[in-house]
Amino acid sequence: MQSTGKGWAICWLFLVGATFGTALDAFHVYSKVERYTVPVFFGLAWWVPFLFGGAAVAIGYSHPMVDPLLHQRRIPYRLLFSVGELTWVVLAYLVSATSLDSIAKVGLMTFIYLNFWLLAGRGWQNLLG
Repeated sequence: MQSTGKGWAICWLFLVGATFGTALDAFHVYSKVERYTVPVFFGLAWWVPFLFGGAAVAIGYSHPMVDPLLHQRRIPYRLLFSVGELTWVVLAYLVSATSLDSIAKVGLMTFIYLNFWLLAGRGWQNLLG
């Protein structure tokens, strides 16, 4: 049986989603923002990596198929630029996991969004393309 490029892309999407999604979810557990009733490893449920891996595949694989239906053309960006943009998302996620009160979180998230918007020249909805 021969592997295809799509098969490898799905595997990579799943592994990246499972790894980073689980790590960021563990940060939420560690900061006591969320708690699982039956934790197995680092306070996380056994199904958490499968959830984030499946979500990454569903989101990442569906965009190239759905965008032409919506008449969207996405120009691929350089990897370094995309990683820089993704850093803003991780920062926003970390702010959401802090124990600050809601008003402070909204203020920080607004500050992060405005900085991203000014530096990148576009909003979150166009983050990857």
